[in-house]
Amino acid sequence: MRRVVWLAVAALALIGGAVTPSGATAATSRPVESAPLNSSFEQSGDTWLVVPMGNLSNFLNTFWQLLVRSPTGSGWVTVTPPGVADNGGLAVTGVDNAVVAGFMPSQDLTFSPLGSTDDAGASWHGAYFPEALSDVPDALATGANGVGLALGRRDGGTVLWASGAGSWRTLTTLSKLDQARAGARCRMARMTAVAVAPDGDELVGGSCVRAGGSAVFALSGGSVQPIAVRAPGARVSVLRLLSVPGRVVGLFAIAHGRRTDLVAGWLADGARSFSLSAPLALPSDERLVATGSTAEGGVFVLLGRGPQDGRELAEVDPGSTTPSWDVLPGPPGGTLGAAFSNGRIDAVTVNGSTLIDYTLDQGDQTWVQSQRLHVPIQYGSSD
Repeated sequence: MRRVVWLAVAALALIGGAVTPSGATAATSRPVESAPLNSSFEQSGDTWLVVPMGNLSNFLNTFWQLLVRSPTGSGWVTVTPPGVADNGGLAVTGVDNAVVAGFMPSQDLTFSPLGSTDDAGASWHGAYFPEALSDVPDALATGANGVGLALGRRDGGTVLWASGAGSWRTLTTLSKLDQARAGARCRMARMTAVAVAPDGDELVGGSCVRAGGSAVFALSGGSVQPIAVRAPGARVSVLRLLSVPGRVVGLFAIAHGRRTDLVAGWLADGARSFSLSAPLALPSDERLVATGSTAEGGVFVLLGRGPQDGRELAEVDPGSTTPSWDVLPGPPGGTLGAAFSNGRIDAVTVNGSTLIDYTLDQGDQTWVQSQRLHVPIQYGSSD
């Protein structure tokens, strides 16, 4: 089965279900315009996971947690940056051995504090961000060239840029992007992801209102250059843009009328179009629960219907001309997150303040409980 130093610049989709393999007939479905915050990625050997915990039916008692698992450790460890209310969610990104986490605004918090770490969450350093981050998993991005990107909510959507110890400045806005010739064919409903490509290109993706338009743009050098996601006659929504070694991997929702397919894509350095996977049909009664990258430079999706219903987990990795999705054995009902690392696949469920981790036995293809972790949660602290 295949599966940032961040610059300390100045400064619930709880659903479950079943996948329809590509080629099968799918029910009609509503357009999918963004991904849930539940996510994971691997970096420098560590695996990072974002999931909500607590009383998930009550916003004020839902607390988003950041967890990490190191190859030399005994399992998941909670490393959520302290001191900030996290009911609104977390966006997390990284490069090399550093990671940055951003807090989505909630209640009286109108901007998004940032925290950076270069020791796997053992210590955090606060950083200032002047806006409220958009509530998407790729609202933050960093590059090995020292550039940071962020997706703010001001003016209907703003891409902000920072380098070194400099302050944040606006790179573009949703309205400016739509006014540019390259963006007119898409006419973005909203911006949904930013990324810094390995070659330094600064990328932004969004959800197109019009069919046939590009949904990804390179913003470097003050110009707007479209990056093709070839889906003739379809509306394209960018769900994820993830930097992996040597390329960017994207996850797209391709809406053909009332049918939606999930498609992965890979963008090589200097390329102006994604090479795409085969489609994975998304039935009308299913929603995304979680997404993330795989150890092989691919992407996974966790799908489902209701909060405690069964789940389906599928992943696709680069390699062939048109890579196909692998549908894995269904993880436990109510699974809220998954994680792929070298030789290991995890699925996690949440029961209040307890996180339960399962690993996929590659031999008999069954899920085996491997850890129960109690996370101290201060219920009522956000009232």
